Amino acid sequence: MPGRVFIFCYHTVSARPLPHIRNLYKIKSPFQFEQDLLFLKEHCYVASHEELVAHLFGASRLPAGSVCLTFDEGFSECHDVVRPLLLKHGMPCTFFVCKSTIDNQAMMYRNVISLCIDALRGVSGEELRAIARRLRDRCGVPCDSREQIRQWMVGLTYPERNKLDVVCEVLELDIDEFLRREKPYMTQKQILDLYHDGFTIGGHTCNHPELWLLDWRDASREIVDSCDAVRELTNQERVPFAFPFSGAALDRAKLVQLRREHQFMSLFYDTNGLRLERQLIANRIPGDTPMGCETGGSNVPLLMRRAYALEPLRQIKRLVRGVALVFLSIATRPEIFSICVQQVA
Repeated sequence: MPGRVFIFCYHTVSARPLPHIRNLYKIKSPFQFEQDLLFLKEHCYVASHEELVAHLFGASRLPAGSVCLTFDEGFSECHDVVRPLLLKHGMPCTFFVCKSTIDNQAMMYRNVISLCIDALRGVSGEELRAIARRLRDRCGVPCDSREQIRQWMVGLTYPERNKLDVVCEVLELDIDEFLRREKPYMTQKQILDLYHDGFTIGGHTCNHPELWLLDWRDASREIVDSCDAVRELTNQERVPFAFPFSGAALDRAKLVQLRREHQFMSLFYDTNGLRLERQLIANRIPGDTPMGCETGGSNVPLLMRRAYALEPLRQIKRLVRGVALVFLSIATRPEIFSICVQQVA
């Protein structure tokens, strides 16, 4: 795949365990992240969002071995830990933030789940049985063990987020107090610091839902409103957007129309590996995992090789999914089969 631009998706970097994250995924330490930057500085060209857009739209061409850096969610470490390292090494980066979490007004439901798992880990056997009974009575959770309750919480989706209010009540977990005390997300001022340093700021929805589980009206509002909030805060003419989780299931025609209707929206970013969707979506590979950093160096080469190795399998998976959708359409709308027959004839 010559001329490929690798785009890395990170979430945060920290030297200490973060309770609102540690039960969801692993992250790199500042030392490990700086090793990534040193490797990229020596072996790659690190492009900005604007350079990537120009490359994808054919206005200019990035050199071979180009990469981009992005961070999702808008965690406070992006300002306090990541920013100094990027400035130290002169690296451009794009930060995607959720509208509702700016200034720590609210917490993303997945981060609530991590805090609940932490709280659950600290209860005794008798307390655990009492909690299981209350969750069974109030949420219909058929769980008895700590692990069963954990798996149930991890499986919750955005439309089911209200169940977490019950869990927090049962566990006596005060999310508002955690937000006030820990301030896990960036403030408006911190986001503006990044922008004034030359970094690009993008939207990442308002509430971090699985967009494919929402109707299109609500999903499009999540996208547009988050980008508009960034535009109002930073005065950027164009605002990029990154899908939370994945945008693979969203209708591409609707996304094209959405960007046409809202000219201030720039490139979409997703997490579908090395899939090419020029002029619409820039896909990314994960950068958070510290796997392979045990020797003290960067695991970026490992992540790149893994992305190359997985891409053929991803292509097959996308093909199978596309065929399945065709058969589903034919099964639910027989007139489509007649159209297909006519086209073949």
